[in-house]
Amino acid sequence: MIGIDVLPSHHDVETALTTTEYRKSRPEDRAAIFAVLNEDKDQAHIEAREGTFDCQFGAENPHGDGTGALWVVTVDGEIAGVNGLMPAKIRYQKEAVDAVWSCDTAVSSRFRGKGLGKGLLARVSAEAEVVMGYGISDMSDPILNKMGWELVPEARGFFFYVAEEGAKGLIKNARSSLVRLALGPAKSAEIEVEIHEGEPFGADVDELWKASVPEYVSVVERDAAYLNWRYHRHPRLHYVAYYARRAGELVGVLIARPDAIEAVIADYCGPVQHGDIKEALLEAAVSDLSRRGTRRIRCETTDADLIDVLGREGFRQTNATFRFRVWSNRRDDHDRAKGWFLMTGDSDNDLAALGSSPDSGAFAKRGPLSLLMVSALQVMAATLQLMASALTRVSPLCGDETTELCRTAPPPGVKTPGSTLRSPLRGLASALYRSTEMSTLVRPRGGLCT
Repeated sequence: MIGIDVLPSHHDVETALTTTEYRKSRPEDRAAIFAVLNEDKDQAHIEAREGTFDCQFGAENPHGDGTGALWVVTVDGEIAGVNGLMPAKIRYQKEAVDAVWSCDTAVSSRFRGKGLGKGLLARVSAEAEVVMGYGISDMSDPILNKMGWELVPEARGFFFYVAEEGAKGLIKNARSSLVRLALGPAKSAEIEVEIHEGEPFGADVDELWKASVPEYVSVVERDAAYLNWRYHRHPRLHYVAYYARRAGELVGVLIARPDAIEAVIADYCGPVQHGDIKEALLEAAVSDLSRRGTRRIRCETTDADLIDVLGREGFRQTNATFRFRVWSNRRDDHDRAKGWFLMTGDSDNDLAALGSSPDSGAFAKRGPLSLLMVSALQVMAATLQLMASALTRVSPLCGDETTELCRTAPPPGVKTPGSTLRSPLRGLASALYRSTEMSTLVRPRGGLCT
């Protein structure tokens, strides 16, 4: 039973609010909802929004109950604001939980400043045990912050530059390629990667997710039904899947969206801790997306292991804001922001084909000469770290392992070949990175002897 809230009247020069009602949307509200969502938007945005609306909020979502709906607020019978709901089955602090995504919070310009957005978000916050929002707007974020939605600070965005234009673009392209050449891992002889295009996700993906999910703390369930809805059956966008196999067994899946301007690393399904799987998948995806043609490749994630792999593949962290907030209706829940695994595809911006992000990283703020100097320093740092890694590989105490370097550190006081050079090289590399204000230190795979 949905209650109707009748609030006191508010008077304004333009609009007199007399009766305000919050309720779930009805089929006949569709045109009015689009009018609010599309206000001041360009034609491309309008077409994308309307083309994905039923997929996003309709009965197709396998995590829902078939009765998709939005919250709306009406003023004197006119829809003045909306807030979308997307059901989601998640693992939350290792437990299976029914949750919802809050998305597309919008209030018509004629009714802003009267608390309607806050009223919508308050009702969405009571919809499930856990409520999530990703890709939160500048307008909604302060409201959610005041309401107590907790920010997950680990959400970050990265770019790999392939064919950016202009002088600055050429420098960025060179930086990504050179760092990838210097630090990118060699292809694993044990892991083979296949490209799957236009095929639904099947039982092998379900088995992979079932085996992998115990490793996750908090994550949206990534079973085959969810991945098919989110990517394979998307009404507007085309996705490609990369399958990693070891001795014929499926061990990981990476999903990407090719695009002539900005390709996207959208999702990952597989074990959390196996960096070699992520390395093989990301290497294959970057190579494939680059061959298909794009200016840059974007990836958003909270996963520290994947962030490390992205750095070695030549991705650079951007300063753009990627807001993910969580609300829990559990009593005394103080760990809402801990242990979340997120990818680009978790944001409804990508589902709605609105996912292109501005390149607002530190590179975007530099002139060509300054950018060239920064890139040169970072490539030098990558080369120094590669040299330090090579010295480690030939150490008789470390052996010649290439997957996990230096499983055992040398005994105290024992010097190994190259040890007198290794520490200065690493120190100089770190200093070069700090001087260029890199947010994430790119480092060779595995540890280095100390």
